[in-house]
Formats: sequence, structure tokens, C-alpha cells
Amino acid sequence: MNELLQDEFPAEEATLRYLESEEFKSFYKDFKRVMNRIDRKFADIRSNTANLSSLIKDQTRLMDNHFDKAAESREMSAKLTEQHRYWERYLKKRN
Repeated sequence: MNELLQDEFPAEEATLRYLESEEFKSFYKDFKRVMNRIDRKFADIRSNTANLSSLIKDQTRLMDNHFDKAAESREMSAKLTEQHRYWERYLKKRN
């Protein structure tokens, strides 16, 4: 690379172009490292979001089951209350 730069530019320019090239390579390495770090952070965020989503789905399923069972309990309670009232009426009629 240096030889190409020396052929294309005068000696002082070649040195400057070479140093700029090295500076760009350094920048590229740093940029690539930072981008990889950002990618890892995004992967962590996606993983945490997936975990949170799974926990929310489980919580929702548990709450739905609870409400379904509570509704069944209310229905059973209503039926038992109705039977109890019939029983009380029956006992009143017998007495």
C-alpha cells in the first residue's frame, strides 16, 4: 500500500496518506468492536423481552384459570344457594 501511495503522491504526501490509511483502519476496528457490543446488547434485550413475554403469558394464563374457577365457584354457589332455599321452604311447609 505504501509503495502505491509513494508512486501516486510525492514523498511527504505518501506518508500523510499512509498515516490516514492507518488511522482509518484503527477507526474501523474500533467501530466494528462498538457495533459488536451494541449487537450483543440488543441480543440481551431481545432475550430479556422474550423472557418477560413468556412470564406475562404464564401470568395471564394463571389469571384466566383463576377467573374461570371463580366463575365456576360462583355458579356452584348460586346453585347451592337455590337448593338451600328450596330446602328451607320445604322445611317450613313441613312444620
